[in-house]
Amino acid sequence: MDLPSGWRHDFQPAMFDGAEFFCEINAYECGQRIVIHEFPKKDDCYTELMGRRYYAFTVRGYCIQSAHEPDYRTKRDALRDKLDKGQAGDLQLPFLKPKHVVCRQYRLTEDEHLGGYCVFDMTFAEASTPPFKPTPAPDFLLSQAADALEARTLQIMSGAA
Repeated sequence: MDLPSGWRHDFQPAMFDGAEFFCEINAYECGQRIVIHEFPKKDDCYTELMGRRYYAFTVRGYCIQSAHEPDYRTKRDALRDKLDKGQAGDLQLPFLKPKHVVCRQYRLTEDEHLGGYCVFDMTFAEASTPPFKPTPAPDFLLSQAADALEARTLQIMSGAA
């Protein structure tokens, strides 16, 4: 730790939605969605760029008993509860900027021979907003406008306007 290196200063503790864990291994993947069109009796293909793929994260984390945390089960249960909720949250990995993700699946492993220790193998996907905002059906909009017009007309005719 005494060696000069810039990356050590950027180290962040790993956590998902506020539940901390130690991170042993993490990887992420992304790229482009590309469709390859092949045509009969032609030697050339046509590749079509369909936009960026979503970010996917694979993380091996663990909770361990230590002098600061005498019972690892507290952190284990907190992380498991966050993962079980199925809601999006912020994933902070040691050397990456936080990403808003949702947990696709996880595996919790505990071994009797390694007491005070558990391993989480987690898979996350980038969380996002819906691609469009649904609009009400035209007949509903027309009905709403007619009701508003009727209410305004009755208000004017009664002299309350």
